[in-house]
Amino acid sequence: STNFGALFPGGVVYSSYTDKGLLLTLSVEGLRPSTTYYFKLASLNWQGDKNYAVLIATCTRTPPRPWPVENLAMLPDALARSVLFNWVNPYNPASAGVLVQTSTQPIAEIPEDLADYHTGDILADSSVVLASAAAAAQGASGLLLDSTYYYRFFSRNTLHVYSFFVSTQCLLDLPPMSPGGLQASLNPARTEINISWSGVSSNNDGSSFRFSGEPLELARYEIYRATGLINPAWTLVTSVAVSSMNITVPVPDPAAVYYYKVAAVDSIGIPGTSMIVDTDKNLYAIAPDRISRIRIPADLTRIVTPGGNSAGSPLFFAALDRSGDEGGKVMKSVEFAPIQAPSGTELDKFHLETPRMDIVLRYETENGMVVPSGMKGAAPETLTSYKPAVNASDASASLGAYWHNGKEYVKVFGSVNPSDQTVTVRSAVPGKYQIRALARSSGVSFDVKEMSNKVITPNGDRRNDYVVFTLDNPRDSSITGKIYDLSGAFVADMKPGTQMADTLTWDGRSGSAVVPRGVYIYQIKAEGKTFNGTLVVIR
Repeated sequence: STNFGALFPGGVVYSSYTDKGLLLTLSVEGLRPSTTYYFKLASLNWQGDKNYAVLIATCTRTPPRPWPVENLAMLPDALARSVLFNWVNPYNPASAGVLVQTSTQPIAEIPEDLADYHTGDILADSSVVLASAAAAAQGASGLLLDSTYYYRFFSRNTLHVYSFFVSTQCLLDLPPMSPGGLQASLNPARTEINISWSGVSSNNDGSSFRFSGEPLELARYEIYRATGLINPAWTLVTSVAVSSMNITVPVPDPAAVYYYKVAAVDSIGIPGTSMIVDTDKNLYAIAPDRISRIRIPADLTRIVTPGGNSAGSPLFFAALDRSGDEGGKVMKSVEFAPIQAPSGTELDKFHLETPRMDIVLRYETENGMVVPSGMKGAAPETLTSYKPAVNASDASASLGAYWHNGKEYVKVFGSVNPSDQTVTVRSAVPGKYQIRALARSSGVSFDVKEMSNKVITPNGDRRNDYVVFTLDNPRDSSITGKIYDLSGAFVADMKPGTQMADTLTWDGRSGSAVVPRGVYIYQIKAEGKTFNGTLVVIR
């Protein structure tokens, strides 16, 4: 018995006996490990008479405890609201995997040896068995932001003996959304700048804060200042409470240009990306390379305010690297997206009335060669074999910008600045832009391939209603275009393109009337050059 008192009359006794009186040993099986057992031994005759003479107490051995897991690593993914754990399993005889225990409170209970737990079992402290026999990795999904989750990991064997635990905890956090609607004004003396923004009430993925006023989600706004825009060194000027949505700060030198940004910060202290405003009231969004950017001129910055755009929402622009698109002829790929606050959704079909935003893309060089950003620092033998080979000294004649028009990337050329290693495009639309290897001339040029379409149907269905001519214009020269009929009679002047600089458009009209169907001649002039060709109007 496991109860000493049970060995005497009135207790529960489990009995065994030998089948021959001459045997001097008896094996008892099925005993529990780590348990004290009490035995009384008696002689037994054929009539069933017993003569107890010996009392024995013994403790069964504890089976070897498995070694705990090693090198536990945690890979949190706040955007996916999940976490992945992986580890190394040391050698354990008769291993039966790893039990993973989790709770939203500090864990007090541990699995009992010899008990067989299954996934989903709930222990006395309300902790849950996340996995009963994980191999070398385990994920957890459906987690909440800014909540602490506790985890314990137990190696186990086929006897249901558990190792000492290895524990960790996880708190998923996203930075607050960038403040939208950034605006600035200066006093007449330019000694003070007033900066205003929209209040932040969501994470940077657009999910709403769970707890109003919780510092884990939003603790304060921090205002930073820099003296330059390329690889800026930001200095903290001040911070304000979450209830504030504007502040006036001094401008150190009225004659200089300074750059300011407002960062929404949670108590973990990791701010999201922010737009930038300068003391000339221009707005910027900077890509992760700290150089590529979009610039919105001061007189158009109202578009980021609720009253200045079609969505009626505060906006900010996100600048995103698309390094996965780089390689081959693509040297740089960046996306600029107008984001609505607080939802975090992109504003579709955003555009200005005229192409006056500057899209600035940075390219990298290595050992005198232009290379994709991912090849910065590559070994010389790798660079030698890379194609196409573009010498940094030939960048002006060998690089150009492309823009994704919703269907495909099209040439928009842009202006190359070899000293800054940038290509700049004047545009009315954000979106995806690339720098590619592209043979260019030193002066203005036009190729018939840069016509958007050679046949137009100006019937108002928004399909081929107009034609766009895109010129390579590295000197930013004046360009004009006219349309003639086959008799040589003047039909219409082309208009500057509304999406990109250095473009001309014709909508198939002469004045306000749609022209008759037929073949028409286009004539483009710039820098004393003339480019002629034909297009067809179908009605």
